[in-house]
Amino acid sequence: MVINKLYLLFTTQRLNKVPLYILNYIFNRNSKIFNEIDRDLQLIIHLVKLGAKIKNKFSSTFYTIELEEWKFSLRKSSSDIQVFDQIFVRMEYKEALEIILNNLECNSKPIIVDAGANIGCSAIYLRTLNGFEKSNLISLEPFPETTQLLKKNLSINLPSYKIISAALWSKDCSISFDMNFRDGKEWSIRTVENPEGQIKAISIKSLLKKFALKEIDIFKIDIEGSEYEVFLNSSENVKCLKNIRSVIMEIHDDAGDREKLTNIFRASGFKIIELGELTLFLNQKFVTK
Repeated sequence: MVINKLYLLFTTQRLNKVPLYILNYIFNRNSKIFNEIDRDLQLIIHLVKLGAKIKNKFSSTFYTIELEEWKFSLRKSSSDIQVFDQIFVRMEYKEALEIILNNLECNSKPIIVDAGANIGCSAIYLRTLNGFEKSNLISLEPFPETTQLLKKNLSINLPSYKIISAALWSKDCSISFDMNFRDGKEWSIRTVENPEGQIKAISIKSLLKKFALKEIDIFKIDIEGSEYEVFLNSSENVKCLKNIRSVIMEIHDDAGDREKLTNIFRASGFKIIELGELTLFLNQKFVTK
C-alpha cells in the first residue's frame, strides 16, 4: 500500500511533496502535512477502485480524471480532488435534488444558478442528473484561475452553459480575496469588499436583470461565508427570493449567524431542510405536496 501511494504521489502530485510525505511517514504520521497528502492519496486510490481512470499524471500542473460519463481536469496540490469526491462519489447534492424533483414544481427548462462554481463539479452534477438535463446553467466564480478551469470542465461535459466571472454579493461592486481563511485552499477563499479590488461582484437583482431571468429554479450557493453578506446586508436581494424556487446552500457557521440567515428565508416563505453540510430552502409557493 505504501509503495502504491508513493507511486501515486510521484505521478499525481508535485514532486516536492514526496520527501515531505516520506519523512513524515517515518517520523510523524500525525502531522498535518502527512494527513493532508495521505487523505488525497486515499481518495485517488478509492476512485481508481470505483473504475476511475487517471490520465496526464506526469503533467506538472494538471491531471485528468474520468469516471463514468464525467471527465475533469484537476489541479495538482489543490483541493480539486476533494471537491470531486464530495460531489461525484459521496454525492452530497443527490438528496437535495431528489427532494426538489419530488416536491417542487419546476419549469420545463429549469434555470440553475451555481454561485461559487469552483471547477464545475457541482454545476455538471446538477445539470446532468435525471430530470434536469434540459436545464439552463449559469455559473458564477470569482477566482480567475479557477474560472479558466471551470470553463474547460464545463466545455468537456456540457453542451451549453454560461459563465460570469464574478462573486455573488450584496450589491454590484469590486472585491478582493482574503486568503487567510480556513486552510487557504481554493475552496476556502473568502471575498471582501474593496473599492480597488480587481474582481467584480454582483447582486441577485443584477444577476436576474443581466440574464433576463424571471425565476431561478435551483440556486446553489457555496460562497465561503459570503452568504451572510448577500442576504443580511441587502434588502434588494431578499426581495428577489420570491423569484427563486429553491436554494441549496452550504452555510458557514464560522462566518456569521446561521439563525439570522435562516430567519430571512422563513420570513420569505421558505421551508428549511437540513441535509448534513447542506441546507435546502424550498419556496412553499411552489411546493406541490
